[in-house]
This record gives sequence, C-alpha cells and structure tokens, in this order.
Amino acid sequence: MLWLEAVMAGIMLVGLVGVLCERVKRKKGIGVRSIQFLFVAIAVPAVVILALEGVLSSEGVSALLGVLIGYMLFGFAKEAASKASKESGNPEEADD
Repeated sequence: MLWLEAVMAGIMLVGLVGVLCERVKRKKGIGVRSIQFLFVAIAVPAVVILALEGVLSSEGVSALLGVLIGYMLFGFAKEAASKASKESGNPEEADD
C-alpha cells in the first residue's frame, strides 16, 4: 500500500501548492474557503495514511472522517444562511 500513501502525500502537496499559486496569481489573500479546502486536502489524506499504517483504529478513522464532513457541511450551511440573511435585508443575522 506504499503507492497509495504516496498518492495521498501527493494530493496533500498538490492541494497546498495549488491554493497558494492560485492566490498569488489572483493577488488575493487566503480566505475562509481556501482555508477549508486546505484543511480537507491535508487532513483527509493524513487520516488515510495513518489508517493504512495502523496508527488509527477503524473507530478513530470513522470519527475523524465524520468530523471532517461535519466541518465542511457546517461551513456550507453557515455561508448559505449568511447569504440568505443579506438578501433578505437583515444584516444583523449575516454577521453570526
């Protein structure tokens, strides 16, 4: 399974370099979405590598992947709620 670990490490590297190059090219800072993408691009392969090495149990892998999915879905839901609040003209709710 060494090849799979190498692929996961490559995904981590490509995700990091890709986001940084894109941000430099657009001359923008790293925003919330970029940070979320980097977190997932690094955390998911790291969990897979640790699981393949036997460092994490199946319960640990399940818990970590569940947390990652919850983190991503919470970010999408919060952004959608913020956008809906701004469109409805209620800016107080958009700042949460």
